[in-house]
Amino acid sequence: MTVPGDRPLHLVLFYCFAAFVFCSTFSIAASQIALGMALVIFLVIVFWEKHQPFVRPLRRFYLFVALYVAWLFVTAATGETPLRSMWILKEEWLFLIIPIGIFLFRNERFSERLILTLAASLVLISVYGCIQHFTGVYWFKREALTTMDESVYRLSGNFSHPLTFGNYMVTASLFCLGLAFSRFRKPVGWKHVLIITAGLLGALTTAIANSRGPALALMCGLILLSVLVRRLSVALIGLALVVVIATSSSPGFVDRLEEKFRVDTKLRYEGGRFFIWNNSLKIIRDHPILGVGQGNFKTEYVKHLRPDIGRHRKYTHAHCDILNVAAIAGIPGLILYLGLWGAILASFWRCFRNNLLSDGARSFCLAAFLASIVFGVTSLTEATFADEEVRQLLMLFWAVGLSVSYKDKEKLTSTANVPIDST
Repeated sequence: MTVPGDRPLHLVLFYCFAAFVFCSTFSIAASQIALGMALVIFLVIVFWEKHQPFVRPLRRFYLFVALYVAWLFVTAATGETPLRSMWILKEEWLFLIIPIGIFLFRNERFSERLILTLAASLVLISVYGCIQHFTGVYWFKREALTTMDESVYRLSGNFSHPLTFGNYMVTASLFCLGLAFSRFRKPVGWKHVLIITAGLLGALTTAIANSRGPALALMCGLILLSVLVRRLSVALIGLALVVVIATSSSPGFVDRLEEKFRVDTKLRYEGGRFFIWNNSLKIIRDHPILGVGQGNFKTEYVKHLRPDIGRHRKYTHAHCDILNVAAIAGIPGLILYLGLWGAILASFWRCFRNNLLSDGARSFCLAAFLASIVFGVTSLTEATFADEEVRQLLMLFWAVGLSVSYKDKEKLTSTANVPIDST
């Protein structure tokens, strides 16, 4: 059984993966280049050192992953554009983040540094988000920030879409807050302070980002956090701050939400979620078994639109992961997708409730569970699982939680303690 340590290959793998973690907050290209390098090194370790990623406690999860991906290829092969659909499925390589992350997070020193790397990067991008809120700058991009009116910006960080940024920030910030509040009550030492700062700044940036889905996910995440750590004050104070900050930073925010909801429910506005979901259900009705195949959603969606609807309202996904998976992969694909989520959440919950594990290991599972739930809330109103920037962050957090369950044939390797001490 290979245990990560100070071997040269292990160190190179760690630095490549750390680069992936750091870059994930601002550049999909840079992060995936680093991830590709890490994957090559990891495969060398697997074959050279005979490392076994698929140990028994993880097999159920990996089985769902294999079945889900295999079914996606079946639906792609039977769709109208099989070669194009199969090419698009290359994005499923992001599942490979999980075994790489599990391998590294079994080392206490590696796991601590990876968490701190994420926290530092989250602080930097949060500061940039705050600068965008007050100035409207959009460095390194040719286009301008999306606005709700002349003075209210929808923050995008360094991503191309506000929802990508908002969904990333809320998922990352609730992971950090979950890790922080489950391990200690008062900040002690710079490592503790960094993680708390990252979580709070990420939550603040989400609150002022002017995106409905991430704001809803933030409120749900704070409530769930208070329940899991049994500290109701966390939720009450957090919710109050979210409401105050969101309304004060964006005058008329509540009124705009009410107006959008009123318009959406009439199923007339082509950009409204209810309109999109209604037409997505028609696609599922017409293709219940095999779906339409990856990359073919837009073609089928357009068939249910009026001819005069503009190009920017002809969407490539259902703006809801559940509906989107059902549309491209049919009901069987949706069942496998939900089974995948059920397996991962059950694993995190069991480990979190297991008092035989160390506090550090249980805090890993709580933070991963919380981040997954928050991600799931964002995916109710957006196809977040199809968004690579946020999806790769989720895969990282799944690796964090699953590293606790990594066992050999005799005993639990519970090195996922994340000391993060005050030294």
